[in-house]
Amino acid sequence: MPGRSALLGEDVDESTAAAIAAAGGKAIDDAPDWGKRALGVGKPLFLGLAVFAITGATITWVTVNVLWTMAVKLRRRRGANRATAPPV
Repeated sequence: MPGRSALLGEDVDESTAAAIAAAGGKAIDDAPDWGKRALGVGKPLFLGLAVFAITGATITWVTVNVLWTMAVKLRRRRGANRATAPPV
């Protein structure tokens, strides 16, 4: 039962196809259905991943923005102090 690999798109020899069939997998025949199975089983998973991604991106953006602003203010303050300091 040779076929094509669902992930790589390469030909699969008979021994590999037999091993997949013996393991109970129908990866070669059911390749188009993986999306339906993933959505059917993992809708909460995908929702959680999306929420986690958006939350993580927002927290990262705010953190970088605050640190960047603090660094710029500190640099400006140091520059202003040097300009107003009396020469030694």
